[in-house]
Amino acid sequence: MKKILPILITLLIIGCVANSPISDSGLNPADKKSARAYIQSLSRCPERVERGVFLDGGTVGVKVHYESSEIKYFGMENNEYFESHSSSRSLTNEEAAKIEIGKQVKLFLGIHPTAKTYSQILPFRGEEERELKATIQQWLTCEPLDRESKSQVNLFLSDIDSQRKREVKHLYDIPDRKLAEWREVNSRQGVFGKHINNEYEIIGGSRMSTTQLVDISACPESSECGMSWYRYEIKVFYKSKNHVKGDVINLVRKEENPTYTLISDVGAYVVSEIPNLELQKTLNAKYYLHEVSYPKKIICFNHLLSELGQPEWDKIDYQPYGEWERQCIPAD
Repeated sequence: MKKILPILITLLIIGCVANSPISDSGLNPADKKSARAYIQSLSRCPERVERGVFLDGGTVGVKVHYESSEIKYFGMENNEYFESHSSSRSLTNEEAAKIEIGKQVKLFLGIHPTAKTYSQILPFRGEEERELKATIQQWLTCEPLDRESKSQVNLFLSDIDSQRKREVKHLYDIPDRKLAEWREVNSRQGVFGKHINNEYEIIGGSRMSTTQLVDISACPESSECGMSWYRYEIKVFYKSKNHVKGDVINLVRKEENPTYTLISDVGAYVVSEIPNLELQKTLNAKYYLHEVSYPKKIICFNHLLSELGQPEWDKIDYQPYGEWERQCIPAD
């Protein structure tokens, strides 16, 4: 029996590995080496382990405290994934494979939380994932580790063993819903009523001044809403349907704080005509400001970003009419 038991254990281990859906982590050799070194650094018995969920509602992070005040991080990412495809053409095999990979939730090493966000390095699945799981399972035998920490370890092990493939839109729907709500509230109909058409004009210009209209209430009668009217004086830089370069026009917007606009920098101001002539006269402005946007800079490559060592979460796909699609990163 003593001779049979090790053989059975070996067969079980081989069977578990064979049943793993993905054997390759997808990391290049340098990152694979870094990942394994990081996992090896976790092999010591920690003093305390904490598990938490980030504000995106799905990214699970683990924070590990050691005796030397050293802190290590790892976790499970919450990939953005969309079931539908916006293009009417059929998907290529490469695109279909990419979508399928996008459904797979990966682990990552090295969260570095800041006040508002976090960064993650070395997302992976496969052999390194199994090494990480085996390493943290050993923590359950650490005598100094308290019961609460061990429960956190078990929770994360459950996260790893849970369903790891998303079939529909997941928690990243939240920004989409917020954007839809913003569009509804800041539309012409959202400001002036459903009976008004959503008709807009884009004015290219720069802000000359901002004035808070303290004598004109932006709230319904006998109520405090915390809103004020702000008037923006804009100098037109680009000819449009209704304006020529050099025109100076007034825009107004009702909000809690003035819209952040850069003096002298040329921006695109999305406006619509105020439908009430009496309100135009009261505000001394013909147009309502719905949105202002400034040019963004990107750097584009013919090479894949993965070949250039650039992280996927910085990627912007860009395809001007008549040209091939290129992969880009923000330049500012």
